[in-house]
Amino acid sequence: MGEVPEDFIRRYREILTEDSLEKLLQYLFLPLRKSIRTNTLKISPEKLRGILESKGYTINEIPWAKEGFWIEGEGIGKEIEHMMGFYYIQDASSMVPPKVLSPQRKDVVLDMASAPGGKATHISALMRGEGILVANEPLLYREKVLVGNIERIGVRNSAISLLRGNSFGWRFPNFFDRVLLDAPCSAEGSTRKDKEYFKKLWNLSYIKRAQNVQKALIASAIHALKPGGLLLYSTCTMSPEENEEILDYALRIFSSKIEFLEIGLPGLKKMGGIRKFEGKDYPGEVCKIARIWPFLNDSESFTLFLLKKKDETFTSSTRKGKVPEGRNIGKEIDRGLRARLVEFFRPYGETEFFKEERFVISGKHIWYQPKKFLPLFKRAVFNRAGVKVAKLHSTQDLRPTHAFLLAFAEIFTELKRELNEEEALKYAVGENLPDSDKYTRELIPLFFRGHPIGWGKKNEEMLLNRLPTPLVLR
Repeated sequence: MGEVPEDFIRRYREILTEDSLEKLLQYLFLPLRKSIRTNTLKISPEKLRGILESKGYTINEIPWAKEGFWIEGEGIGKEIEHMMGFYYIQDASSMVPPKVLSPQRKDVVLDMASAPGGKATHISALMRGEGILVANEPLLYREKVLVGNIERIGVRNSAISLLRGNSFGWRFPNFFDRVLLDAPCSAEGSTRKDKEYFKKLWNLSYIKRAQNVQKALIASAIHALKPGGLLLYSTCTMSPEENEEILDYALRIFSSKIEFLEIGLPGLKKMGGIRKFEGKDYPGEVCKIARIWPFLNDSESFTLFLLKKKDETFTSSTRKGKVPEGRNIGKEIDRGLRARLVEFFRPYGETEFFKEERFVISGKHIWYQPKKFLPLFKRAVFNRAGVKVAKLHSTQDLRPTHAFLLAFAEIFTELKRELNEEEALKYAVGENLPDSDKYTRELIPLFFRGHPIGWGKKNEEMLLNRLPTPLVLR
């Protein structure tokens, strides 16, 4: 067991009873139960459970997320089903914020701090791939991980930005139906995953600095929310400065323009917020905070609150400076390129999609980018939006992407090859497969269990493996 600083114990002795404090200290370094979330964009929880149990895993449903499972067994991150995007490895408490936010199918949703993508992909699944999901990550190296997970899961309704979170309020005032602010924090809930947490990360000055960032972010998030919309604020930390203090700040700044709502999620054990800490009294609304202490559900620690915006903020009378300038991503394809796109995909199955939907070309890449994204581009520059369909080579040949195959499997109804388990496992580890003369096209969509696994390329008697290198199982 790691050592716990005396300052940490002193702080939480003020908050918890001796019995609860003892439980907290007991749970701080217990191994965290492994858990996964079914990607319901591709498979039902029941089918996934059957597949994993047949492989020898022990599965138990997470009470507050029917799509989530606690799982016992080794190698869950190296299964072919993980590579295919059937599930996301995610702590059980991290499934709470999207469930509480409860995005609807036609909503416009902002996930202000998205990477690595667990909550963003969960939100997209809850929206059934419809509506608009703005997934924001200001750090480029983290954004690359976010993109990888969004493509693997098969998300088709996302636009990804690299903006500072505090810019959304003035870029998108009164715009979003739902906002998730999973704020950067001191991460006190991570001790169960990192035994060296207290030695490496924990100090009171960092908590104070994190608080200042969180205040700027929640103000921006509330401005970006439309009247009647919902904002879910969450942290994986326990400190009142990063939770109760943030609620208090939002209430002082926005007053009657917001109201805080009760959080109820069947099966989730929680405690309320803290009314007093280190001589400061917090308003009665903190009772609506949900504190998920690690000893309540044998999970990571999480703290969250939900608010509803009642009236407009950041109206035209309060705006300062220039209206932000955005930029469309790519140029809409012309009639000739659309015809080539239709002709290229005709042997694979459905072509109405390519005749009716909006596609743009950016550099050498063709993107599916629906018209519903256009209002976003007036206010900001996005790194990517929609799904990359194909690359246009110098020879004018089209090369369809792995991401498009995974996101739009229903289009591929004709020319495809269903792999057996032995073939699929070989493909997953990067091996080539024997070719078959019956496939007349150079590029063949490969399926396993009725779902796409990747592309194969005909080369004499071999079907060359086109699985992206980061996804190859090792």
